[in-house]
Amino acid sequence: NISPLFTNVVSLASLFIAFTWFVGTFGSNELVVKTLTEANEVIAAGGNSDISFFSDELTMVLLPMALIQGAHELAHLTMAWKDKIKVTPPTILPSQTLPFLSFENRLKNSPSSFSSLYDFAMAGPATGMIFSLIFLCVG
Repeated sequence: NISPLFTNVVSLASLFIAFTWFVGTFGSNELVVKTLTEANEVIAAGGNSDISFFSDELTMVLLPMALIQGAHELAHLTMAWKDKIKVTPPTILPSQTLPFLSFENRLKNSPSSFSSLYDFAMAGPATGMIFSLIFLCVG
């Protein structure tokens, strides 16, 4: 049995890794790096600089990923509720390659049938694919 404190610490560490990954995606963009460097120099000299453009850019990457993963997890939880499967809250697991793509839901009881287990297992990935296609089409 894993302590809730441990799962919360792992989830917070994973969110930090995910956030740094999202910020790091702009590290190879010369325009973004140049603009942030200039803003940093202005601020260091005692001036005021607006870097809200970076927040907007970061939101355009972070929001779709979070919504896709949220829909994925919500689909699992909906199927668990429908089939009366007791599950733990999702624990976010750290990943160095791509963040946010590994969550864990532990089953507290066995599903009533293989069909119920299949529905629970497939609901998340199917919903994630649908949301990914929507974001792909929207841009």
